[in-house]
Amino acid sequence: MRSSWGPVFIEKKSTIEVADVFNAVWDYLQKPITLSDYDAILASDGWERCKKIQYAMYRRCWSSAALYDYMVSQGIKRVDLLEGSSVYWGIWVCYNPDGSWYLSVGFLPRSRSA
Repeated sequence: MRSSWGPVFIEKKSTIEVADVFNAVWDYLQKPITLSDYDAILASDGWERCKKIQYAMYRRCWSSAALYDYMVSQGIKRVDLLEGSSVYWGIWVCYNPDGSWYLSVGFLPRSRSA
C-alpha cells in the first residue's frame, strides 16, 4: 500500500546535502493519507492497526507546538503510520536490478532511542 505513495524526490541544481534528504523525508511524511489509503490499511491490517494509527495521530497533535484542534483537523498523516517510530536510525543505499539506486531510511520507536 505505501508503495503507491511513490518515492521521495529531491531535485537540486547543486549538490544534495544530508539536510536536503531530511527535509524531503519530513515533507513527504507530513502529507495527509487519503481515504483510500485508510481503507486499504483497514482491509489489510484490521481495526486494531487503525486504532494504533489514530492514537499516534492524537499523540503527534498533542505534542505539537501548534494548536491541538487545528492539528487534529488536518487528520492522519503518513508519519502517523510509523506509530511513534520516528527516531532516525540510519540511511543506506539500495540498488535496483537495472543499476539505478535509491536511499532507504530507517526509524526506531521513541522508547528505544535513549
